[in-house]
Amino acid sequence: MRANSRSSAYRTDETSIRLLRTTRSSCVGVFIIDTRDHARFGLLTLREGMWGEERLVSAEWFQKATTPVDIQPNYGYMWWLNTGQSAFPAAPASAFYANGAGSTNIIFVDREHDLVTVTRWVDGGEHVSEFIRLVLESITSD
Repeated sequence: MRANSRSSAYRTDETSIRLLRTTRSSCVGVFIIDTRDHARFGLLTLREGMWGEERLVSAEWFQKATTPVDIQPNYGYMWWLNTGQSAFPAAPASAFYANGAGSTNIIFVDREHDLVTVTRWVDGGEHVSEFIRLVLESITSD
C-alpha cells in the first residue's frame, strides 16, 4: 500500500514495515511489530544472521553493524553500542541495542551472555538500565 509520495508501507500478518525515502546520507525505516517479533529480530542479530541452519544475512554485515562509526563511537549501522559501558554500566561493553518510540522500546543484545531482552514502553533509560542489571545479575550470580 502506498502511504504517500515519500514512503511505502508493507503489511505481513502482524508486522508492518514502513520504508521512507532513502537519501544519500540517511535511510529511515519504521518497524511496527509486537514484542515477540522484536525478540526474533534480536535473536537473528545475536546469531549474526543465522535462523536455525539458514543464513539470512551475512555475518560480515552484523560485524560492521556493531562496529563504531568514525563520527560516533556509540553507534554502528542502526544499532547503538555500549561503548565504554556508557548506556548500560552493568552490561559488557560489547553489548548493543536498538531503540525506538522515543527510546521507550529497546532490543538489547549481549553476545557474551547469549542474551536478548526486549523492553517496551518503559519510560526512562535508567529503568531499562536497572532491568538489564537485574537480568544479568540473575544469570551470572551463583
